[in-house]
Amino acid sequence: MTRGYSLEKDLNLLINNPKYSDIEILCEDEKKLYDLQDFIMKTFKNTLEKNCDENYSPELLSKLAEKIPLTEDNILLNLLVEAVAIIPLNTIEFGRLSITGLKYLLSCTHEKEETPFATPEYEVFRYGAILAAKQVLNEAYITLMEQLLILEQIRQENPVQIENKIFVSHQKVAKELEPLVKLIDFRRIKDLNDNRGMSNYVYDDVSAKVVLGNKGVFEWDVIIEKSCTSAAVGVCASENFNYETWAGYQTTGWVLGSIGYCCNFGNYIENYCPLFGDGTKITVHLDMNKELALLQSMEQNIQNDIEILCNEKKLYGCRMILATKSEMFGKLLYYRMKEDSEPKISFPTINSSVMGTILEYFYTGSIKDETLTKYNIIEPFDAADCFQLLDLQKSVFINNLEKNYTNNYLQNYCNF
Repeated sequence: MTRGYSLEKDLNLLINNPKYSDIEILCEDEKKLYDLQDFIMKTFKNTLEKNCDENYSPELLSKLAEKIPLTEDNILLNLLVEAVAIIPLNTIEFGRLSITGLKYLLSCTHEKEETPFATPEYEVFRYGAILAAKQVLNEAYITLMEQLLILEQIRQENPVQIENKIFVSHQKVAKELEPLVKLIDFRRIKDLNDNRGMSNYVYDDVSAKVVLGNKGVFEWDVIIEKSCTSAAVGVCASENFNYETWAGYQTTGWVLGSIGYCCNFGNYIENYCPLFGDGTKITVHLDMNKELALLQSMEQNIQNDIEILCNEKKLYGCRMILATKSEMFGKLLYYRMKEDSEPKISFPTINSSVMGTILEYFYTGSIKDETLTKYNIIEPFDAADCFQLLDLQKSVFINNLEKNYTNNYLQNYCNF
């Protein structure tokens, strides 16, 4: 059945039906028509909300924007603006939303903080520029599609290098874009994530109130019944975790995102897994017995892909784990090194025992009490400062210092 047929059939039954009308319209031939505007608007709004992923709101906005002046307050146009505003522009194929429709959308949402809007301002500029180029020449359209990357491409660890190209018709494109320029807030583009209006994203969380033990193997499935703009699945520690803050920003939280990233402590690894879709099943496998094996692998070349050279010893590590635990390691391993030809990294000023302490924290999220004493804590503390591990300094080293200070104080008190 053609999409929309059922709605069209139902609306036809309502036309000129006194049962569903609240006003009479007297015509020249003395026939009566009944105003169904409110009912139709409510039905239309409900239809848009129920079919937010698949509807013709961009096309309808384009058609009506060409016929109704921008100065006129039209209920139907307002509904269409609200419907299109919550759709990220980079998901609307070029050709569905006209440049007139885009102008109407931007005009109605410009400098209105209370209006939900799903598209970052950079993407607004990108969409407008490419749409303007499409009106002028196909060559200009193709060139700008290559030049202006979407945000996901810009955020990649190894962004595509783009060669600047000047096309002959650039002045015509600029003229076509001119009506949109005053409706784009270029100040927001400084921060690529900045949106006009109110963010449309509403985050709900589902948390399991189950504490897993230190030993054993745990496995469970998370099923994405219906994909959305952004979803994340993760695990966290029961201690040193703030439930009011996103898990991916914390040292004790690990998150897998719907666009394929893995995140811990604010460090992202892009393209870590396939994108989530309808019905995607994520299997979380947590083997608490592997803590010892992970620690052993630091001294043996087992399940590792990077050599860590200290002043007198060679250690091994997993590139992904190191990068997610330390932003500094992430930059060293993924931005400055050729992954295949240089599978090693050197720290000549850090001895192997200190590096072992840092790796122990990376792999397990903690350091055993017997590892640190008041006699050997200074060098690891300085190394943690070097790797910008502030959480390690505060929660582990400072606590250890306080414990040793308290023990010494009690011992001196008893001796006295």
